[in-house]
Amino acid sequence: MSGETPTEVGQFEFGKNGRVVLSKSAKPITYYKTHWLTWTWVACAASDGKGCAALGRAKLSLDKAPPPLREPPEPPPEKKSGQERLYAVMDGIDHWLTKPMPSLLPPRAPKPPPAPPLSPESAAPEPAPADPVIPPFDIQQIPDVMDKLKLPVSARMMRHWFEGRANYSTTEKHVVAAIDQKGQPYAPDMIDQSIIKLDWVLGFPRAQKAHDELISTAIHAPNAAKEIKRNLLAFSECRADPFASFNGLTAIGHDIHRLHANFQFQLAQVDGRRIDKVVQWLAGDAGVAKAPDDLTGALGTFSFYAALGDVYMSHVTRMARIESIYVYVRDSYSFRDDDESISQYLGHWNPSGVFLAPLPAVGQRGAASWVSAPLVDIDKSIYDKGSIMYPVSNKSFRDWRAKYIRGGDFIVYTQPKRIRLAKDIKVSLR
Repeated sequence: MSGETPTEVGQFEFGKNGRVVLSKSAKPITYYKTHWLTWTWVACAASDGKGCAALGRAKLSLDKAPPPLREPPEPPPEKKSGQERLYAVMDGIDHWLTKPMPSLLPPRAPKPPPAPPLSPESAAPEPAPADPVIPPFDIQQIPDVMDKLKLPVSARMMRHWFEGRANYSTTEKHVVAAIDQKGQPYAPDMIDQSIIKLDWVLGFPRAQKAHDELISTAIHAPNAAKEIKRNLLAFSECRADPFASFNGLTAIGHDIHRLHANFQFQLAQVDGRRIDKVVQWLAGDAGVAKAPDDLTGALGTFSFYAALGDVYMSHVTRMARIESIYVYVRDSYSFRDDDESISQYLGHWNPSGVFLAPLPAVGQRGAASWVSAPLVDIDKSIYDKGSIMYPVSNKSFRDWRAKYIRGGDFIVYTQPKRIRLAKDIKVSLR
């Protein structure tokens, strides 16, 4: 940590040129930026004559108009009777016959009257130079910055959120169940299966490791067998032949959302609470930390799931034999906080990148309490474009949603991959 106290936030002064005026009571703040080659966090420290200053008179912009709604529903075409269609055609013909014919010559523009000569006394005075303005940075520019940082999937996920209508869950339980703010299941336009590809996810070694552990070990665990039994008994209750063999994906009409709800039985998590790891590192508890990559930016903490594939049932032994499973990624893209009074910090952003500033917020202490003020390098002017780093949190996006009644939290899936098991899973249904 940089050692600043909460009372020092916002105590920096700035000259007419927009540069910080340092004093003994206002030392620069250490912040972190990404190294372009190693993609690790690098300190811009006060001890090195670098660092930044907190700025109280600027804030993240929410003023840019929202993008067009994603795939707005089209009204059904109005059906007309044969007589109504005939009248419409006749009206069109009548309008064509009676409308005035346009001139073939271009219109001649009138000559403007000559302007009277200006006397020295009547000449307008030159306007006074305008006060310098801090260039704004809008929250909707963040996906553009992600593209610049080579995080294209993260950018696409965030744009998808901005393009959606207002949609969110009010509790963590509802997030898991995909229940919206009205207590209804998420509508189809809030479930996406096009952005995240399974092969892309498996291109990250830590994700491949979790995927392999799921298939080789986790699906054979006792808790997985209990969940399989529960799923099969619930499914058998609504079937004419409870012990008929089936394929999970085929049985629910190739709907992955229903596959997950009815036949998912095991998971393997990836990147559990990575923000905690970053906090620990910034507090001095670890070594060099990697900056977030595209997988983290797009999915954060997520899981691989296993669901039932080909299931063979026996009437005699009342045993189920699972020969194949479906593996897929499912995640919720949401800006919800468990405690809305402490919103999750998502970094400081400006047009050139993302930064971290481990400084307690006003009135708070501790590594998890992040600075809420914009920051500027001590050797830059606040009037230079892109010089200010703006704090962004989950609340920033909720504020944008409240302003425009837009911004849809959504569920994302990959396409399910069918995997033939090297060792069948056998479960008793007695």
